Amino acid sequence: MFLAIFDSDGLELQLQGSTNFEAWVPLCNFSLTSGPFTVKDSRANEFDRRFYRLASP
Repeated sequence: MFLAIFDSDGLELQLQGSTNFEAWVPLCNFSLTSGPFTVKDSRANEFDRRFYRLASP
């Protein structure tokens, strides 16, 4: 599973994942630069379903 994230330069974000919308775990922290930030969730196939959200760390 790949995600491409576009937003303002310099914005600091945390990508979080959950299987139930209640328990969210941090997957990575990053700062956006020019162009998209691409993330690969190499563990996505371990879950029947997985949801993602962005948060400010």
